Amino acid sequence: VQTNSADTILAFTAGTGRVAGNVGTVANPFAEITVAGAGNSIAGTTNATVLNFAAGAASDLTLRDNAIINAVAFKHAGSELKLIADKTLTAAGGLDGAAGNQGILTLAVGNTVTANIGAGHRVATINVVGAGNSITGTVAAANVAVADGGALTISGVLAPASAVTFANEGILTLSSAYATGAGAITNTTANGGGGVGHGTIIVNNDLTVTTGGGN
Repeated sequence: VQTNSADTILAFTAGTGRVAGNVGTVANPFAEITVAGAGNSIAGTTNATVLNFAAGAASDLTLRDNAIINAVAFKHAGSELKLIADKTLTAAGGLDGAAGNQGILTLAVGNTVTANIGAGHRVATINVVGAGNSITGTVAAANVAVADGGALTISGVLAPASAVTFANEGILTLSSAYATGAGAITNTTANGGGGVGHGTIIVNNDLTVTTGGGN
């Protein structure tokens, strides 16, 4: 799906909307993609100026190829953007949690995100499902949830209000000092694997990690 207009909008209106090809080009991106309902996806590359999620109810969009989207606006706690294996998302304008604590970014395996997450307003959750994911930019999320076997490297600042939750054997690598403030670093799996449930935090470059609570 290509456009030569600066005003073209792609709207997912009721869920299970699927685009089998590319959306926009680098030279001619769509002005806006709007998302409502569940089960929406784009199979090809995506180029757009703005990705807006509906404000009234939960909705989701899965990007199955690389994407350049200037800005992403989550407008509901259940707004979810999903990246599958080995994809890149570049968003110079960042991913914004609208009124705060809104929006979910889910990373499967080997995804690379270049963007500030929670730019302007904190997002609700970053779900790290699989290994090899990275975010280059500042991150402000109510919860960074690292699944068993999930791994995320943050090349930027993890905001103090962000809590980190491990589901047993997750890995989080930080490149900047991190203090949770009122947040915490916790593990949701007690006695995981027959022993004490645990996650791994790798702290680079003589940095300091402190927590306001948790285990």
